[in-house]
Amino acid sequence: MTRSYSMEGVDMRIHGSVLEIRTEGERTHSNGSAAANTFESFLTAMDPPAVLFDIRGAHYLFSDLEWQERARSLARMCQGRVMSVVDRDDQSEQTRLVLEIHRERGGKGRVFRSRAKALQWLEDMVART
Repeated sequence: MTRSYSMEGVDMRIHGSVLEIRTEGERTHSNGSAAANTFESFLTAMDPPAVLFDIRGAHYLFSDLEWQERARSLARMCQGRVMSVVDRDDQSEQTRLVLEIHRERGGKGRVFRSRAKALQWLEDMVART
C-alpha cells in the first residue's frame, strides 16, 4: 500500500520500507512547521526503517542557527532509521551537517545525487537488518 501527502513545496510518500520526502521551491524556517508535523505523523503511523529526502528542487533560506535547529530536529525524528539525502552541489554543506548530527546519534546515512541510487542503497541497508 502506498500512502502519500502533498502540500505546497513538499510531497511525502511511503511505499514499503521507505518514506520519501521531496521538497521544492523556497523553503524558510517559518514554512517548515506544517511539513515537520506531517513528517512526524508519517513516522509515528508507519514506522518506516528508512527515510529518503530529495531536496534538489528546494532553495533553503535559513540562517546558520536555523540550519542547526533543523539538522538537530531531523536527526531526532530519524533516530533509529537509515537516512539518505539526494541533493545538489550547492546544498552539500547543509546536507553534511544533517548527516553528521544523525551519525552522532547512532544513525546511518549517505548523500546521493541520484534518487534511484539513494533508494537502492536504503533498500539494501534495510534488507541487511
